[in-house]
Amino acid sequence: PMFQRLYVWQQIPQWATLWEDLIEKAELRLANKKSNPHYLGALIVEGVKPKSANEVTRMLVIDGQQRLTTLQLLLAAFRDFARTQGWLALERKANRYIENPDPDTMENPEEEIFKVWPTQLNRAIFSEVVTAGSREAVEIAYPLVRLKYRRKPEPRSNLVEAYLFFYQQIEDWTHGDEDDAGEARAFALLQAIQNDFCVVEISLSEGDD
Repeated sequence: PMFQRLYVWQQIPQWATLWEDLIEKAELRLANKKSNPHYLGALIVEGVKPKSANEVTRMLVIDGQQRLTTLQLLLAAFRDFARTQGWLALERKANRYIENPDPDTMENPEEEIFKVWPTQLNRAIFSEVVTAGSREAVEIAYPLVRLKYRRKPEPRSNLVEAYLFFYQQIEDWTHGDEDDAGEARAFALLQAIQNDFCVVEISLSEGDD
């Protein structure tokens, strides 16, 4: 909804903390050890009355936009890295959490294709990052700009930085100590995302305050 704020999460503390929680679960999976699901908090959503029978079921995110947007960027980074490695099964599995299937049957495919849309002012950048297809394409679209007499480059959108942060972390972690174990580590990472995190969903009805 329009009242949602811009995407403001940053590496410290949010992205780094999420990544630490994620690899902890993935390491337990690689070691065949049991673990309890990690709680990501409550999501508050409100259903939207469909305009046509072909429209994908929609919900407004009242609370949880930052978390959901971050997870989408993480999954996009995972998908794109898996593509570069030729791990096509992992690429397809990750993409199922980013895009809705069968765009040819949708009422408005350009909008309904994504599982999650952030707030309006972030949508153009979010779409460009998620559809770029690779880290290199994102970096070309959003290069670091260094102004004269300034020690640090100009800040980029947090959406761009989140994608690049997670891409680098995934690349570093999946390579690990054994070159031939990368796909197994990536599979454990995706399983952790799929199965080792949980939320409480609070679904509002029409008229709820």
